[in-house]
Amino acid sequence: MNPRALIIDDNPVIRRALKLHLEARGWAVLEAADAFDGLAVFRGERPTLVILDLLMPINRGIDAMRLATLIDDEDSETVLLVLSSFASREDVREFFAARRIKVYEKPSAGNPSFGELLSRVDGIFRELSITFH
Repeated sequence: MNPRALIIDDNPVIRRALKLHLEARGWAVLEAADAFDGLAVFRGERPTLVILDLLMPINRGIDAMRLATLIDDEDSETVLLVLSSFASREDVREFFAARRIKVYEKPSAGNPSFGELLSRVDGIFRELSITFH
């Protein structure tokens, strides 16, 4: 059985791109378009990996920062990676560093790929492969 990853991002293009990359690496991929639905999928499926967009519209009272805190509090074994166009902001980095959560820069003109994020995902997959074999 392939490990499960959950991608929570309001941008369908980002979700699709990440899904294709992760599936090619052997992950079973779940998706959610907002923090509220992401929390429901997380609680129902308990994925090994969650990739969370930091900036999404607040939906039914849950924003991405609150969701990150809930995921981390509810299951410290889940690997949570945050993806944001504001990853270089010091206050964002400090908040997540305090919880030992890595923040990755979203693709942009200056950073056109998910390279660093996917390198980490590959490392997680290798670690899981060793654990299960």
